[in-house]
Amino acid sequence: MMALLFAIMSFASVGAYHEDEEVQHEFADSRFENRWARTDMPVLDGKVSRTWIWGPSPFTEGRMEPYLQSPGGERLVQYFDKSRMELNNPESDDTSIWTVTQGLLALDMLLGQVQVGDASFVNHSEGASMKNVAGDPGPNNGPTYATMAGLMGADARAEGAYIVDWLAADGTITTDNELANYDVTAYYNVQVDWIDHTVASPFWAFMNSEGMVWDGDYSEDKLFQDPFYAVGYPVTEAYWTNVKVAGVDNDVLVQCFERRCLTYTPGNPEGWMVEAGNVGQHYYRWLETHVGSVVPVELLAEGLVHPRHALYTGDGVYVAEAGDGGDVCVMIEDEYDGEIEEFEVCVGLSGGITLIDDDGATRVVEGLPSLWGGEDGVGAHDVAFDDEGNMYVVMGFGGPPEARDLFEDFGEYFATVVRIEEDGTPTIIADLGEYEATENPDGDMLDTNPYAIDFDGESLVVIDAGGNTLLRVDPDDGSIELIAVFPQGEALAPPFIGLPDGATIPMDSVPTDVVVGPDGNYYVGELTGFPFPVGGANVYQVTPDGEISVYEDGFTNIGAIAFDSQDRLVVLEMVAGGLLGIDFEAVEEGDLSTAAGQVVRVEADGSRTILEVPGLIFGTGLALGQVDEMYLVHLSITPMAQVVQFY
Repeated sequence: MMALLFAIMSFASVGAYHEDEEVQHEFADSRFENRWARTDMPVLDGKVSRTWIWGPSPFTEGRMEPYLQSPGGERLVQYFDKSRMELNNPESDDTSIWTVTQGLLALDMLLGQVQVGDASFVNHSEGASMKNVAGDPGPNNGPTYATMAGLMGADARAEGAYIVDWLAADGTITTDNELANYDVTAYYNVQVDWIDHTVASPFWAFMNSEGMVWDGDYSEDKLFQDPFYAVGYPVTEAYWTNVKVAGVDNDVLVQCFERRCLTYTPGNPEGWMVEAGNVGQHYYRWLETHVGSVVPVELLAEGLVHPRHALYTGDGVYVAEAGDGGDVCVMIEDEYDGEIEEFEVCVGLSGGITLIDDDGATRVVEGLPSLWGGEDGVGAHDVAFDDEGNMYVVMGFGGPPEARDLFEDFGEYFATVVRIEEDGTPTIIADLGEYEATENPDGDMLDTNPYAIDFDGESLVVIDAGGNTLLRVDPDDGSIELIAVFPQGEALAPPFIGLPDGATIPMDSVPTDVVVGPDGNYYVGELTGFPFPVGGANVYQVTPDGEISVYEDGFTNIGAIAFDSQDRLVVLEMVAGGLLGIDFEAVEEGDLSTAAGQVVRVEADGSRTILEVPGLIFGTGLALGQVDEMYLVHLSITPMAQVVQFY
């Protein structure tokens, strides 16, 4: 009993405070009370000295919160210090441990989103939480949820490796081999969907621990019937850091999971070395600060491999995945600022086409060639069908056509249009790279990067973003015809390149999408080249015989375009603040706001409506469904790439 009192007094920041400390909240449902009692009744009764799993009592009263899949669109929840209990379906089987669920509270606070359905999320108005994941509240006291968000993409440690990484409050990571003296290792690797992280040894032991439980009587059993029930899957690696607890500095190991962030403090008494942070308290307070309406965005697929464009058909939504290269690597030399630099480019068969339908997301085409240069994938960029149901895929590249020769058996597929045969294999029908090499329609340096494709009823129309061209491809004989070259523009030179104030520099068009419009003309959206000016992108109208005119202007870094059922133009801006406006340091710390995309609809009277899609980041694909629901591909250059549906 004395050890229990010592622990509660010594680790005040991890102990409970309540919504109203004068009020003792009742359990909102007997199933909540039973779930709490199993692990925490023995602690409350002084039968054992160990960390709370939930907390000494409910932190709030029961409350109804929106949830699309629950009866009436809402569910009963109740917050505890260390989590939230949820009753998604009051009629569900009481014998299952999943009758009472916990939200992905930690993951929500890392990503700055609020879950309102099985796959539906709302962007929190303040983004990722700035609360400390552990220790006393206040600035510069260990990592925040936003800090941990910046570590989600880190490579998984090998099982058995000592954990010797030190995490500063600002997110800086250094190596300190003395930390190996704690004898803490990366123990159990988890690979599920986009997640690939390794659980630290003390946390894995905690997740599988046994002890006294209450099931109508006291007995010895596993604390968690499923090791991932309480915490979820790991979304970061584990790091050593320093936090103040009750004003005293402590070295702690911290690792965030979907549902909670766990800490390991070697100096704590037995039973209290591993603790869960007060994620329930943190989330409740964070939720109170949200400003804005709850607009459902349904997650349809995640973990896609560098997806690009999307196409809606009667079968569902097809998404082109560029892939992340492979195991065949070559060293490339490039000149930058007068110096020759070398970098590695790897190719393989990691690209493909994914179909999203009522059954979920399925790769329907596998093994398309992919190229990876360390930051982004190149390969399958878009997909189209002819009137006989044949599938065509446009394969990108991004460089002079002759550079394809560096990649042996894979190179011939880049900068082409391929037809997907019945057995799923690609057949080259048109070599757009060769066309650029021999014709060079824009007269500039040789550069080819086919990026978008559509079918006009007779021919395939293809965008080459590198060549700044719109091409017509005959699907029968593969012949290529130039339709249009998009003009070069001018933009103000950014200050950092050192030109005089007001100086302008030439800027390529870099077209990124083409659609056949309701009037039979072709409509082309452009990214623009460097310096990617805000408001500098056009949507062009191109007649079938090649006459170009500006249809709408004033957009920023267009990723994709479409027309809705009322013939209104809908434009996806990849980064609404411009590519040069991305704050990469903030992104690394989990603040993605400077990379936010935007959807703009041009109304019949010419006015524009911004369609506020919560959480849209770096969007590359847009497709409209039968009732103008939007299918958006975003987070496209991250390991967390998603396809979401927005109504």
